[in-house]
Amino acid sequence: MARLTVGQKVHRTVQLILGLKLPRVAAMLAAYGFSQEDLDEGWALLRAVTGERLSVTPIPAPPDPALLDVLDGWENKWLEIAEATLRRNFADVRDEVFLNLSRTSGRDVVISVDTFVTRVEALENGTQRHKEARALLEKRGLTQATIQEAKDLLAKLGTITPLELPKLDPVKAKEAEDALWAWYLEWSAIARSAIHDPRLLRALGFLRTTSKGGVDAEDENEDDGDGDGDDDDGAVDDVAPVTPV
Repeated sequence: MARLTVGQKVHRTVQLILGLKLPRVAAMLAAYGFSQEDLDEGWALLRAVTGERLSVTPIPAPPDPALLDVLDGWENKWLEIAEATLRRNFADVRDEVFLNLSRTSGRDVVISVDTFVTRVEALENGTQRHKEARALLEKRGLTQATIQEAKDLLAKLGTITPLELPKLDPVKAKEAEDALWAWYLEWSAIARSAIHDPRLLRALGFLRTTSKGGVDAEDENEDDGDGDGDDDDGAVDDVAPVTPV
């Protein structure tokens, strides 16, 4: 079976958690013991995998597609420039900045840019090597003014960025990934058994619209057994967005 990357697992877990917050879903799963404690556990496991606090303030309406497009353009340009620059000149710093991070699309771009900006700014307060890497990025055009452009867009989209630079620890990362995926498999199985409304299943990430307009079920068991889900450089693979309700 196809192997799921860490990024795909995180993407599906985020979709599941957001779906579990819906009042109708939470009410239906309450009969199976689902509570705020279980939801909090999912968020905690997710933070353990990403190494970040993914805090987003509630907003009264979906993100402005125009703002997302502008932010996506910023991400496509500056993540590519930064990755190429650091890969050649500061490979170790590149691994820290791009840990579990790659270019995304749709609403996921908010998380990727938020994380990238915070990590780049954190370089200024790091080791001498971190500071040299930051100086080179600024020379390439990733100045504070350029960073501020992204932060202004994030502010308009309603995000908070209290992030810290993660430490690269493969063993702990694997343990966190396994714990997150075990939580996902348990609650996704319970939700699939308890809920049959297609709209709610789609909100939970279990259904996706095909290119021909049909609907396919997501298979969370797509894995080759080793569960590492990493490619050769540790970046998160892009994942096709699930159609929202």
